[in-house]
Amino acid sequence: MSVLGLVARHEKEADLLGLDIMVRACIDPLAAVTVWEKMGSHHHHGDDEDDAGGKKRREVPAILSTHPHDETRAKYLGEAAPRKAVRYHENGCGHVAEHVLRMGRRALMEEAIKREAGSDDAAEPA
Repeated sequence: MSVLGLVARHEKEADLLGLDIMVRACIDPLAAVTVWEKMGSHHHHGDDEDDAGGKKRREVPAILSTHPHDETRAKYLGEAAPRKAVRYHENGCGHVAEHVLRMGRRALMEEAIKREAGSDDAAEPA
């Protein structure tokens, strides 16, 4: 096995370990799949294409790359994440996600109320 292949294998191991860490932190491991799918949609592999600056960008062949391609990561994380998600729910982490959503909604509502109150104050004569 080449050094590059060994490094790529270590990257995969680190990604899979990351799923375990996500579960322990009550972060839905399925989110990792979404991240790498989105990363892949921003990088068009195979063809020479212009990047935002108009420069041509070439994809590094997998055999020469030290990191798995985005689509490859999304695939193997997608295969492992459902098993990790079971543990996520067994650990009772679902309530954490609900709490975070409620807190986020509450923060958004409070921010909207403050903005509304600020616009009312600006409308009153001094």
